[in-house]
Amino acid sequence: MPGNLSITYVYDDKGQLVSLTDWDAQQTRFAHDGAGRHVLTERGNGLDSRYRYDAAGRLRRLSHMSGFKTLADFQYIVDGRGNRTQATETLANSGTGTTTILHDDADVAYKGAWSAVGGFHETTQRSASLKLLFFGDANVTLTMGEGTDHSIYDVYIGKTLWQSFDGYAAVAGTRTISIEVNGDGPHELEVRNRFEHNLSSSGYKLRFKSLSVDAVYDLR
Repeated sequence: MPGNLSITYVYDDKGQLVSLTDWDAQQTRFAHDGAGRHVLTERGNGLDSRYRYDAAGRLRRLSHMSGFKTLADFQYIVDGRGNRTQATETLANSGTGTTTILHDDADVAYKGAWSAVGGFHETTQRSASLKLLFFGDANVTLTMGEGTDHSIYDVYIGKTLWQSFDGYAAVAGTRTISIEVNGDGPHELEVRNRFEHNLSSSGYKLRFKSLSVDAVYDLR
């Protein structure tokens, strides 16, 4: 190194880099999973990077964090050959305000047959679902439709069942649901229709309007 500066590298018995210490005694540590993939970098300045892979060992998400705050998050979609076909970049924003993801937002992923009707996306397909990502944990509000022909549906947070709701109501309208999550995220929310409905309901309709959260971030 110039000026007689030096960096010390430490490897484990598998030959994997586990730490380096620079000329200012700042240490950076590295962690690997059982398959030898690099999954975590912990830097001396408090910035951590986390790497997530799919079953084939392809990088699918990279998150940069400081403490419990996500500074940047990158998600990747790959094709059957392992080629990266899409990247979604989410950056933290220092401003304050509310982010609202509407039913017709391009970042809402719908599965099954859905239609945009009257400010909602709706379906009567009992196997239909929707999925989206959001950041923040303050005042997270999910707005769904309700009515005489609505079904029972499940809300999942991070692929875990959070709560089930009965969409039946004597009068058609909206229902606001307060979502409880911890940390900056990213959080994955999924709503799944069910093969069940209230005995008073005449159908299996599911309607999604929006999700809002008191956080501001840039999604690219």
